Amino acid sequence: MADEYDSVAFDVSVVVQNIFQSFLLLGEWVHVALCTQLGDVACLMEHKRLCLQFLDTISQLLPPAEQQVITMSVTQIITALDAATTSSSDPPDAPPIGLGSRISQGSIG
Repeated sequence: MADEYDSVAFDVSVVVQNIFQSFLLLGEWVHVALCTQLGDVACLMEHKRLCLQFLDTISQLLPPAEQQVITMSVTQIITALDAATTSSSDPPDAPPIGLGSRISQGSIG
């Protein structure tokens, strides 16, 4: 009986370790995309699809407590990807529009 328990514990440990490594790799890919692909909706949505696929996969493999931690982290990643679709790293083409300015005419008021 103890041998069965030890092998199950080892199997769970290996699964958790593999999921953790996959999460780190996913995080690296997303980090690179967020640094280099701002505004590229197709690329960023592909990364979002991978994140959602990762969440779907781990939902069947992890205990609820670990699943909740990773789900919260991946949700933050997805939020960053969504925000990056409307961002741009290109500098503006023109200076900002001035909405008002002060003109001194030498008198008070």
